[in-house]
Amino acid sequence: MHSMPTTNASLLLRLLSPSDEQSWQQFVRIYEPALLHWLMGRGLQRSDAEDCAQQVLLSVTKSLAKFVDDGKPASFRRWLQTIARNELVNLLRSKARQPMSNRDSQVWKGIVDLTLDPNTLDSNLEREYQRELFIQAAMSVRKSVQPATWDAFWRTSILEQTAPEVAKELGLSLGAIYMAKLRVLQRLKSIVAEMESSP
Repeated sequence: MHSMPTTNASLLLRLLSPSDEQSWQQFVRIYEPALLHWLMGRGLQRSDAEDCAQQVLLSVTKSLAKFVDDGKPASFRRWLQTIARNELVNLLRSKARQPMSNRDSQVWKGIVDLTLDPNTLDSNLEREYQRELFIQAAMSVRKSVQPATWDAFWRTSILEQTAPEVAKELGLSLGAIYMAKLRVLQRLKSIVAEMESSP
C-alpha cells in the first residue's frame, strides 16, 4: 500500500491488548500513510480516503484476535490488504448508489470496476508494497552510512546520474562511487529481506 509496510510479531502480540495505546499509535503511524496513499491512488479524494482508512483500522481492531498466521511470508500484510480491499469496495458501492451527476457516476463505476478486478488490485498492492519496503529500508540505511556514501548511491541509482559525473561533483574516485553504490544496495537488499521475513 504506500505500500504495505511490514509488522513484526511482537507488535502484533502487543496489539491484542486494546489498552496498549502506545502500540496502537505505532501501528497507526506505520499503516495509515500507506492506506491513504493506496486509497487515493484508487481515485478517492483525501476526505473519502481518510474515512475509508479509519474504517480499515477500526475493522483491524475488531478482528485482530481472529487473525491466523498461515505460515507464509507477509501473512499479516495479505490479511490487512483483504480488509482494505473490502472496505474500499464497500465505500465505492455506497458512493455509486448515491445521487450524483452522470459524469461522477461513471467515474465511480469505473473505480468500482477497477477495484473489483483482483489482478489489477493485486499488482497495484504489490507495487505499493515494494515501494514502501524500499522507503523504509532506505530511511534505515541512510541513517547508518556516511552522507557521501548515500549521495553516491542516490545520484547514481535513483537520479540516474553517471558515475563519473557524481565522482566529479562529490570529489571522490570512480571506484569509491561504485563501492558506495554496491555497499548501499547490499544493505538495502538485506533490510528488505529481513522485513519480508517478518509476519
